[in-house]
Amino acid sequence: MVKRWLTLFLLAALITGGLFQIEERFQLFRLRSLDVQPSAILPNQMVWQHIPEKVRRFWPLLLFQRRRLVTTILEEIPVKASLSLTGWGDFRLKVAPLTPWFMVFWKGSEWYLSVDGRIWSVHHNMNNVILQQEPREGPILVWTNSMYDLVSAPSRRVSLNSVMKSQAPVEKLQTWKEKLEELGYYKRIDSIAVLQKDEDLFLELLVRRSPRTVRMLIQASPEKWEQLFPAVDEILKETSAVQRDLYIDATYSGKILVRTESGH
Repeated sequence: MVKRWLTLFLLAALITGGLFQIEERFQLFRLRSLDVQPSAILPNQMVWQHIPEKVRRFWPLLLFQRRRLVTTILEEIPVKASLSLTGWGDFRLKVAPLTPWFMVFWKGSEWYLSVDGRIWSVHHNMNNVILQQEPREGPILVWTNSMYDLVSAPSRRVSLNSVMKSQAPVEKLQTWKEKLEELGYYKRIDSIAVLQKDEDLFLELLVRRSPRTVRMLIQASPEKWEQLFPAVDEILKETSAVQRDLYIDATYSGKILVRTESGH
């Protein structure tokens, strides 16, 4: 019995050694190519630096590690990416730039927010080569200090050259935008500040129109806006001759408070 196992062991060692010699000579399992498309967005060199030497020597390992590679790319560069095997030792990495949805002012800096909730700095070192770096939405989103951290706990390290998954309420943002558009207010707004008082969520809308600036504090409840904004429009008409800035607090039930502010 022992002799039989010894024979099998020697045979396996012989086969393994033979395969190793063949690989050393012909490099059958070397990673032959990794084609980045389009290369103008992401240079090949940036991808190859994330591939360990053992993976380069034995390409099948990349099949098991491709999710890790793609995740690394997504955490460093504002793109979408997918990796696929195209031949023996040949891979293709398809990338597409993330499109900024909103510009967000948070932690004293400006950030881009994509529609899928990813966030990166407007000063990211790849922004100069990534296309479509103008936010689609006009108003700036202000994430105030009263709100929870915009980046989740596992991504606590905030870097100007990283791409992070945010906790931004993307669905709510879309709903707020659509309702403001429906009411004819969206294009008039310069910024939308999101803030929280106790357990309630509020929006502060900033409208800059010469010769004054108007700030409106409203509840973040679109179902209440149908009656609210016509009343606000009446107030703006009645105060059109006022040259000073206005602050409109529409968070109370049954009344709207208006005060003038120094600024002009």
